[in-house]
Amino acid sequence: MSPPRLALVALLGWAVGCGGEPARPSLSASAPPSPSSAPSASTTPAASATPAANSTAAAPGASYKSLSRGDGSVLDAMLRAGDDAMRAGDYQAAMAAYGDARELAEGDPAPMVGLARAMLAARDVPEQFGVGAGNPTLQSAIDLLESAHAVAPLYGPALVELGRAYLALGDAERASQALESAVRIERDDVEARSSLGIAQLALGDVDAALTALRRAAELEPTAARLGNLGTVLLAAGRPGEAIPVYQRALAQRPDDPQLANDLGTALSSEGRAAEALPHLERAVSLAPKLATAKQNLGFCVHALGDRKRAEALYREALALDPKLASAWLNLGNLLAQDGKYGDARKAYEAARSLDPSDPRVLSAFSDLDELERAKK
Repeated sequence: MSPPRLALVALLGWAVGCGGEPARPSLSASAPPSPSSAPSASTTPAASATPAANSTAAAPGASYKSLSRGDGSVLDAMLRAGDDAMRAGDYQAAMAAYGDARELAEGDPAPMVGLARAMLAARDVPEQFGVGAGNPTLQSAIDLLESAHAVAPLYGPALVELGRAYLALGDAERASQALESAVRIERDDVEARSSLGIAQLALGDVDAALTALRRAAELEPTAARLGNLGTVLLAAGRPGEAIPVYQRALAQRPDDPQLANDLGTALSSEGRAAEALPHLERAVSLAPKLATAKQNLGFCVHALGDRKRAEALYREALALDPKLASAWLNLGNLLAQDGKYGDARKAYEAARSLDPSDPRVLSAFSDLDELERAKK
């Protein structure tokens, strides 16, 4: 399995959704309040998140830690052949090599871990949190990994892969337990740290998730690791800290629409709309069907005073994703500013239908009621 790129909506709201790439559901980050003439509920840019499904390795299999031990044995040669095949992206050859190794040494955990890795990669099992539930290949891999862990409880690679498999299954509790054990054994294993952060995030422990993801980004400061860290900082309401992290990630991948959108979102959340604008324009240019980017660009130009374009962008975002609650809320705020109270109410009702408990929507209705009473 390749290193996951956090999906914002999915986890915290799990936003590791942030509309867009493999179900990056849309996670909303707190943003600057709307203009004083509108309802006082804060509008929110939608933070985009990328699920764990995206391959962020530099090359096929680049993230796989070697299972061979370098002892010159026949078994080690088979493990090395499997490792090489994984790195080359030849997963059928990897399964064959690890299968031969398992036949030679049935009680050795390494061939079981290799087989599980190769099976998951060969069948392209989704890696997003919870998306693999019911997938027979994932369950078969988990069975193999649990067997590997049973024969060698302190074997780090089995614990790491088992934790990641539990994440795909949607079992954050078991994933966290496996990965906490893994990092005690493999303290500098970047996959263990990164995956532990995702599990802790799913369990609601944002501070622990940040600690794990910071360490992963220190160990391997790639765009994917930095993007995950930025996503959690943004979701935790710390956009000022997320901005330099996203800037580092975007410097590595300047054509990544999700990173451009996320940086723009963080800047908008800090009230820095003029700085956010080029990044959000870039995100929409690179991914014109990314609803969160269009809504966030709408939020940005709204803050800069271009209400006509903002309304058009909110509506375009909703045409792409009618379930994007932040776009309904922001559209309602804009309509209320223009005195179109009936239309604003309809937009708020659409937002409420998506999340009846959202306090921003409840506040927007209250403020709209006051505006209507004042008009009479």
